[in-house]
Amino acid sequence: MELYEVKTLPVGESAIKVPGGKMVKVRVVFNGKVSQVRVSGDFFLHPEEAIHSLEENLKGVDNEEDLARLVEAFFKERQVVVIGATPNDFIKALLDAYKKARES
Repeated sequence: MELYEVKTLPVGESAIKVPGGKMVKVRVVFNGKVSQVRVSGDFFLHPEEAIHSLEENLKGVDNEEDLARLVEAFFKERQVVVIGATPNDFIKALLDAYKKARES
C-alpha cells in the first residue's frame, strides 16, 4: 500500500474591528489565485444572502487590485446595504487575508 502526501493549500485569515465595535472576518484559501473566500462577522447585510454572491465573485482572482475593485462594485452595483461596517472594511480584511494566504 502506497502512502500519498496530502498537500494543504495556503490559508490567510483576518479580523478587522471597525469603529463602533463590529467585526469583519475573512478567510481566503489560495492556490495561485483565490480558490475560496469566507466572509463573516457581526455586521448586518441586506439582503442577507448577498454575502454568498460576494464570496463567489471573488473566486479565481489573482491580484489585490481586482479584489478591491470587485468588492467596491459589488456594494455599489447591487445596492447591498451593510450596517455596522463599510465596503472599505471588507476590502481591508480581504486584502489582509489574501496577503497572508499568498505568503504562507
